[in-house]
Amino acid sequence: MPYHIRVSIDNELRCSFWYQVEMNGPLMIKAEHLKQMLDKADLRVLAFDIETTKAALKFPDARFDFIMMISYIIDGKGFLITNRSIVGDDVQDFEYSPKPEYDVGMFTVFNEPDEKALLDKFFSHIRETKPFIFTSFNGDFFDWPFIRDRCA
Repeated sequence: MPYHIRVSIDNELRCSFWYQVEMNGPLMIKAEHLKQMLDKADLRVLAFDIETTKAALKFPDARFDFIMMISYIIDGKGFLITNRSIVGDDVQDFEYSPKPEYDVGMFTVFNEPDEKALLDKFFSHIRETKPFIFTSFNGDFFDWPFIRDRCA
């Protein structure tokens, strides 16, 4: 588990709460939860997942497998980026909500010609929307390392 996540868990630091933080240079000395501040911070959250190619009965390997799609939601708006060198046809915008309690609605689709263009589009959209929080199912141990390696 990455150190910053372990520290956050051990110190019960949670997103959307307010803290008074004391620093000593780059080191956090103390973080006091300001319980009286009940207004939630207006945080842009980006939840994402990647889909990759892979050999039969093998785990994806960034040395030779490709990212074929990245799907993500930013503040309830859905997006899908496809790699047209893998995906056979353009995908049209579509409506989708995984569960009734998640009213995502329309997904905007970006059909990109290849993996490099797919990654460029993902990063440019991140720079444009400036999310505060990134979340995924297994991002720290699969998605981000795979993206990093494919970018290299």
